[in-house]
Amino acid sequence: MLEVKDVSAGYGVTEVLHSLSLRVEPGEVLAVCGPNGAGKSTLLKVLSRQLRATEGSVTFQGDSLLKDSPARVVERGMALCPEGRRVFPRMTTEANLQLGAYSRKDRSAIDAEIEAYLDAWPVIKRRRSSPAGLLSGGEQQILAIGRAMMSNPSLLLLDEPSLGLAPVLIDQVYEGLKSLVQSTGISVLLVEQNVVKALELCDRIAVLTDGEIVFEADAADVTADEVGSHYFEHHGEAHA
Repeated sequence: MLEVKDVSAGYGVTEVLHSLSLRVEPGEVLAVCGPNGAGKSTLLKVLSRQLRATEGSVTFQGDSLLKDSPARVVERGMALCPEGRRVFPRMTTEANLQLGAYSRKDRSAIDAEIEAYLDAWPVIKRRRSSPAGLLSGGEQQILAIGRAMMSNPSLLLLDEPSLGLAPVLIDQVYEGLKSLVQSTGISVLLVEQNVVKALELCDRIAVLTDGEIVFEADAADVTADEVGSHYFEHHGEAHA
């Protein structure tokens, strides 16, 4: 479904990703974990076409996406749920969900999907007419995931869904994600620092450190401690 091959990218003269390669298969959840500053969010910006890759290739469903606009990437079936949730605070919960479907024309299907999502999440259904800015952090994360899902993606890019949430809310969000993956069969590229939660959801896990994938394994074959032990395998000297 998604193949990233030898991709380098950065900001100005600073290269953040160094010849990075990974893949996501249809129906698979791949978690990419790593410390702050490793390049995780930069990777998602490249995939969603918010940032240009300086080298390498990105193929999505058999075709290159490196010349696509961000809107075209969404139309092709890839949606980003960004770090920090970034809901539109003055718009209602329901309007935020509707906004996620801006590229679609099938209004009746969109309305039905919004109702189904709200039914699955009573915690935000009762706030459907409230400004999204009044929702709790966990509720906003649930809303942000739903907004991304309204574009009807085949691949969801999910950036740090546990960031800034209390443990009980993290559990709530991840239980919902498990249900979503099981019910839809959607592929997910999950960027996450919470290795324990990532392992509960993913099929495979990779560690991104200093702009490179330094470890990769099936989730069933590793522990959180084993994954965490690779967090500080730096290769910066090779790029100095």
